[in-house]
Amino acid sequence: MLPLHLVPAHHDESQQPGEFVAEALYPVEQAREVLQRAVIYERQRHRWETIGESLGVTRQTAHERFKDAETGRQRDLIQPHEQVRGRACPVLHEAALHPTATGRRLDAWATAHSRNHAGDEHPVTATGHP
Repeated sequence: MLPLHLVPAHHDESQQPGEFVAEALYPVEQAREVLQRAVIYERQRHRWETIGESLGVTRQTAHERFKDAETGRQRDLIQPHEQVRGRACPVLHEAALHPTATGRRLDAWATAHSRNHAGDEHPVTATGHP
């Protein structure tokens, strides 16, 4: 991320054209991705109206902005691989592709690293959520 004090107030011959704009755009794109993922997460539990209120927009505006992301995520859950140059490539994290194995690994880790879970074989998966 480019701190504000590093953007020059005058022309700098040592910089490539557009370099500062490109560097400034990166955190903006990252913030958009984080917001999109947050909306997808919230949609699992809340209505568009609630999300719109959090964004300071109407329910309809929130839906229009993020409906494609939500639809894409639902599609990824149904079809978790896409074809790239003739090969099936995962579009989801390994944990989502293999939830049972992931749960076992989380149970083992929690049992080994937490005194609160001593003797509990399923500290994560027994509750349905971590």
